[in-house]
Amino acid sequence: MLPVAFPRGIVNEQVILPMVEPASATQITWPISLDESRPLFLQCHELGLVCKLVEARLLKRLRFADSDVYSISVGMDFGAHSSPNPGEPARGTLQISFSSDPDRAKICAESAQAELRLLCTEGPTEADVSSQCEITRREHEEAQQTNHFWVERLRQAAFSQRASGSVSERLQSWETERVECLRSMDPAAVKRVLQALLPHVSTNYSHVTLLPSQFPTCGLLTSAVHESLVRCAAPSWNQWG
Repeated sequence: MLPVAFPRGIVNEQVILPMVEPASATQITWPISLDESRPLFLQCHELGLVCKLVEARLLKRLRFADSDVYSISVGMDFGAHSSPNPGEPARGTLQISFSSDPDRAKICAESAQAELRLLCTEGPTEADVSSQCEITRREHEEAQQTNHFWVERLRQAAFSQRASGSVSERLQSWETERVECLRSMDPAAVKRVLQALLPHVSTNYSHVTLLPSQFPTCGLLTSAVHESLVRCAAPSWNQWG
């Protein structure tokens, strides 16, 4: 846990840096927390599936329909803001990251936020959910054939401070909740998860854009901007402590 707190309200920053590629890099970050009353591993699976679903929707809108972004990803991080104390709620961030032409960075950010708000208020389509569930099943089947998958499952089961039971019991719980997540996931469930995670989706977030120094604008890398970048740590899965 880093000694920083997610900023209140809305933070918008532009950082001018010498970059090899003449493209901008943007990250929009929201604070999230897990529900202590619900199973930890079930929420892990739900979060993973929902992030992939949001990413697929953004790819469809921003890359394939509008051709505005070069790449885009959606992830989460519980390493910077979550206390190792299992008695405290697990807090983290949800992040949308993309690269684009500098001239289109602002429009892309607005489109990404609009799409996320739409998913929060109306939910995804049945086709969105069934497609993502099928992709998740196939990815799980393929991952089981690798050593890395089992090393990560064992590491997670052995060192998680928030899960109860023995290592074998935690492994079984992880698999049981994975199956339950896929069984119960539907448009209403996705909408419910997003609304619980992002109750202030429009009023509390951080939006930071890195612009190449050759881009015709001006700006300074201030200490406030640097702090914003620290708060927007890169997504990591090694934090379900």
